[in-house]
Amino acid sequence: MAGKGTERCLIKGAAVATAVLIGVAAATVSRLLRTVDLHIRFNTLFGHASVFTVEDGAGNPVRMLAVGRSVQSGTYLGEKRFELPFEYYRAFERAVLAKGAVRDVLMLGGGAFAYPKGALIAHEDMRMDVAEIDPSIVELARRWFYLDELEERAGDRLAIHVEDALGYLATCGKSYDVIINDLFASGETVRSLASDEGLACVKAHLREGGIYLANVVCPSSDYRSLQETGDALERHFPQVEMVACTDDDFSDDENYLLVAKL
Repeated sequence: MAGKGTERCLIKGAAVATAVLIGVAAATVSRLLRTVDLHIRFNTLFGHASVFTVEDGAGNPVRMLAVGRSVQSGTYLGEKRFELPFEYYRAFERAVLAKGAVRDVLMLGGGAFAYPKGALIAHEDMRMDVAEIDPSIVELARRWFYLDELEERAGDRLAIHVEDALGYLATCGKSYDVIINDLFASGETVRSLASDEGLACVKAHLREGGIYLANVVCPSSDYRSLQETGDALERHFPQVEMVACTDDDFSDDENYLLVAKL
């Protein structure tokens, strides 16, 4: 990982560098919604949601979860169902592999449980807690996104906590090698974890040498949330790295992974 000074420059320069690094995503959610096999519409704590199927760039079917007009999670179907469909999930996995010796992971935000599926099947010695505030999302994931199969295969290596992320952190009494923030509600990244209080709570539950991974979504080339999250992380962690991980196949939003290391 790069040092703090270098990464501050990366974060400060994101708005300028992004056009050169990754360009403009080609696909939009509105276009996807016109070309999908729609399975179900339902209400969640954060608005109207849909489950539908699209194809990736290679023609593989991907079942998607959207809240409002924002894609939030997804899964490959069939034999590929335990593979990671989105680039930011694969960025999570690369960061976990780079750290090494990862035993206990906390995932803040379950959604379609895509990363827990991929990680727990790939790493047989990994244990994962997932905090997901919305019980309807958990049940949806069991029905449409293979969470029921993951629970059967992972057994007690997976624990799902239906509660607010900060509430779970405040009471869990556990420490982790990796904490992953994939919280996203009402079309925006949840910012409570970017507050000084939230980050102090995250840091208190990381083991020595642990890492905190934060997925940041930047809609329509608006980098304010990326800037704010990066600045907040640099106040609490000695090393912060930014990784661009946008998927042109699935959304016109831009994704960045911020990796903070103790």
